[in-house]
Amino acid sequence: MELTARLVQVLPLQSGVSKTGNSWQRQSFVLETDGQYAKKVCFSMFGQPDQNKPDMTTFAIGTMLTVSFDPESREFQGSWYTNLRAWKVVEASATTVAPNLTMPQFGMNNPLPQQPVMPTITPKNPSQDQVQSVNPIAPPMGDSSSDDLPF
Repeated sequence: MELTARLVQVLPLQSGVSKTGNSWQRQSFVLETDGQYAKKVCFSMFGQPDQNKPDMTTFAIGTMLTVSFDPESREFQGSWYTNLRAWKVVEASATTVAPNLTMPQFGMNNPLPQQPVMPTITPKNPSQDQVQSVNPIAPPMGDSSSDDLPF
């Protein structure tokens, strides 16, 4: 997965030694998405800085970054925890930033798009002598021999 957003915070580097004696490093950082409802997202990178995982302190706060990451969730004592592991971080160029998708604004300079015009059919008014009184409930008057209904 990928996310392009603005760097807002770099957390202190954490390091230690595992039970097996291997040393480890974890760098966490926070990005904030753009938009009306901006979201802050915390990522973690494990391992030594390299070509794909740069030292996060080299980026200035406010820099647009594109982060490739894998989400992972785990259960601990009945609660679930989600970790976003970044495996590649690059500075976003102008071409990789997602376009601003907004609804078109209509007004004096941008009129509404024209709707197709449907033809209108105006019925002719029948004269009084052409109008027949019809009761939709009563059967038609006349020969009822062709009527096979019981009522």
